[in-house]
Amino acid sequence: KNGYYYDSVLVDAPCSSVGAWRRTPSSRWLAKEEDVQMFSKLQLEILFEAASIQFENRKRLATKKTTKTTTLVYATCSIFREENEDIARAFEASDIFMEMGYEPWPFKEEEEEEEGRE
Repeated sequence: KNGYYYDSVLVDAPCSSVGAWRRTPSSRWLAKEEDVQMFSKLQLEILFEAASIQFENRKRLATKKTTKTTTLVYATCSIFREENEDIARAFEASDIFMEMGYEPWPFKEEEEEEEGRE
């Protein structure tokens, strides 16, 4: 939105920080289920905003006959499905995901994961 073209955007989304419990074990007892839900909602909002910025830039550049591709990277330090796979799947089902031609995240299907645990 500042006149620059971003061909790659990293969304290092705020999260419940579950993946950092090893470094800060005391945070395990401070975590609440409501936090995961709140962060999940915020993460999806941030992801859509990042995609919107890329979409607007692509429209502006379309008149310049460029062939630049765009990359959107989503990262959290959480291991919860609600903050990773669920966010990715919700984003993949969106119109902007289709319009931008992003590639789906390569998460394993739930059945494959369960088979690997056996």
